[in-house]
Amino acid sequence: MVGFGVAFDQHTSLALVISQQRILVVGETVIEAPMALRSRYTDAFPYRHIFQQAMLDAARWIAAPKPQLPDDGYDEHADQDHKSLRNLEPVFDAANVLPPITAYYVMRVGRLPLVAAWVTGFVLQGQFRAFLSGTPHLVPFTPMTSAAFIVFTLYMVPDPATTPLKPLRQALFGFSVAMVYGALQMMHKVFGLFFALLIVCAIRGLSLHIYALWKRWTRNENAGAGIAGAVPAPAVGNAALERSEGA
Repeated sequence: MVGFGVAFDQHTSLALVISQQRILVVGETVIEAPMALRSRYTDAFPYRHIFQQAMLDAARWIAAPKPQLPDDGYDEHADQDHKSLRNLEPVFDAANVLPPITAYYVMRVGRLPLVAAWVTGFVLQGQFRAFLSGTPHLVPFTPMTSAAFIVFTLYMVPDPATTPLKPLRQALFGFSVAMVYGALQMMHKVFGLFFALLIVCAIRGLSLHIYALWKRWTRNENAGAGIAGAVPAPAVGNAALERSEGA
């Protein structure tokens, strides 16, 4: 499955945009979605050879039935550029499946405060940077429309293995990632999302290790002080010991 991901990512940016709507990858399962756009009917065909190679590497490939997309399947009274469907046949985009899956995942792992704090902090730092630089206030929101931001927000930041358990600490963690990201953006550093998460995780991990060492040191100090301050038992004389044995 690693080979499939590498081969898939080597295509152009246009192909990656197309794949976000046409193809859904969940673990080792590739789902080819039946889209409602006639102009996108054959978008997944150039990736068929990649899917076939992925199947040889133990991946699963699910292709939904191709829709017919007849004229009566669209509402002719709707807007010309945004015609709505009549639900005559099963059609959906890959992006339509992601919101409920990701929302369920975030709530299931108990990281909703972390994600909320991260998004709130991202908005605040973006508006602060826009105020300082004099750019339009909508410009800092553009990264939120990318697939990288969605994956980062819903899967990388709320990783259960590297994030706090308590809600307050989760909120502090997510907000810290947003603030570090804002600082990296002001320094014009690329890959700010990933480096911000790396920096916050490194600081948190180092802090936990220092705190554990401090607790161990104080526990040893207290134990040593208790041993040194203990009152020794009175010594029993030989005569008294002999009397007790004779009795």
